[in-house]
Amino acid sequence: MLTPRLDYSPSSRDSLFLSFNLNRFDSPGGVITDPTVGNYGLQTLANAYVHTVQASVGWTHTFSSTLLNEFHTSTSQDNQISTPTGLAPNVPTLILDSPAPFVLGNAPFSVGRVFERQYSVADRVDYVIGKHTLQFGFDMNRAWDSDNHDGGADPNEAVEFGSLLGSYEFSNLEDFALGEYNQFSQTSGNPTFSFAVPYYGFYVQDSFRALPNLTLDMGLRQDFQVYPQPAENPAFPLTGQYPNHLRIPVVPSTGYS
Repeated sequence: MLTPRLDYSPSSRDSLFLSFNLNRFDSPGGVITDPTVGNYGLQTLANAYVHTVQASVGWTHTFSSTLLNEFHTSTSQDNQISTPTGLAPNVPTLILDSPAPFVLGNAPFSVGRVFERQYSVADRVDYVIGKHTLQFGFDMNRAWDSDNHDGGADPNEAVEFGSLLGSYEFSNLEDFALGEYNQFSQTSGNPTFSFAVPYYGFYVQDSFRALPNLTLDMGLRQDFQVYPQPAENPAFPLTGQYPNHLRIPVVPSTGYS
């Protein structure tokens, strides 16, 4: 982990800061963090690798005793990777339903990657007039995500939905010993789904000091989130229309189901 920060005042009216955070850790068998889960074999618990980077820059400028402006921008990157333990190479998922659900082999969540990158910009103006302190500002954030997953299972649930290696389900131990499975499922297609979501926020606030010991705060804020449009089913085009509060054109997402 690395977390340096630099503060600099080039003049009596200006103040700058720069911060940087780097965090990396590896967790063998650490994809599942719930200590109460007891329905997975040791070779099923995927290894977790998390790498994050975040950088911020800010500038505050005092124009006068009544006017101040604060600006900052930042970017971050989050990379989360899950890989098989290697204890069961190229082995599909095996589910035993009796006496209780238990999973062996490579579960769908043992191969996957979630990558996210964010950019944000914000600016705020403070203006003092008489007994009023007015604030005006805006926030903008754009998040881009790419999810690469070869199955649709929740790592804290026993029910699996198949993977690229396949998933075999057995009703009991006898059927498992005989190799007589009652269900087989397998994922196909492109396992990568990516999308971008922008956020916008605008606000105004007034802090009115009515009395030396009484201050009244009033404000308005409006936030917008623009959802990406999913890939539509040609047989039913409405499946590709996700309602947005604002009619802002966005690039359709690509994915699989």
